[in-house]
Amino acid sequence: MSTHATPAAAITTAPALTDRAIRRIAGCAALVFAVLLLIQNVIRSGEPAFDADPAAVSQYFAVHRIAVVVPLALFPVGMVSLLCLAGGLRTLVADRHDRFLVDVGTLAVVVIAALFGVVNIVEIALAGAAPQATSSAAVVAGLWAVHAAAFGLNLAAIAIALLTLSGFCVRHHLVPRWVRPLGMVGAGCLFLAAFGAVAIVEGSALLYLGFAGFLAWGVFLVLAGLGLLRNPDTDTSGS
Repeated sequence: MSTHATPAAAITTAPALTDRAIRRIAGCAALVFAVLLLIQNVIRSGEPAFDADPAAVSQYFAVHRIAVVVPLALFPVGMVSLLCLAGGLRTLVADRHDRFLVDVGTLAVVVIAALFGVVNIVEIALAGAAPQATSSAAVVAGLWAVHAAAFGLNLAAIAIALLTLSGFCVRHHLVPRWVRPLGMVGAGCLFLAAFGAVAIVEGSALLYLGFAGFLAWGVFLVLAGLGLLRNPDTDTSGS
């Protein structure tokens, strides 16, 4: 049996993406993620409160099938979009300051994806098991508490991503300078809400403080996406 070595010249590889193309992908990803956030939050506005009675939770997941299934189906798209945004911003890294901001922001994005994954897993379990398994009030109450806890803790990850990535984008003139203080205020609101994760599980109004920071996160995503699309050849020297 004989073997033949493949000539190096015969090996073909797919053309690498240019920095310009990566930034355009990242810009589109940021806008897609922002739109999905809006759609999901509008659809989920009718969900039971975090301290809702287990019977109300069971009834919601058994009756409102479309409102439950659509956000769950959109989650993978949102997760990929957010990761593409973080990856695209890395092409702009120019120095250690940039690398620190993007590395911390990217790690925060991974945590966001993981914790929102937990939120979606709980909803999938409640939706897929209704009405059989949801007949147990204790099971429903436990799942719904995990759902609320993951959401509450995720506010801290969003705060870190907002603070670092907005600062990075301001350095590279992708977003207006006023986004830096907006990011700081928004991150502060998110952190304060995350510190009260236990209270959020119990139905505290502290959650609304987190929503204020969440709004700042959405504004940043839109502006960053537009900035990446308008300036795909942005100078990589931060300032």
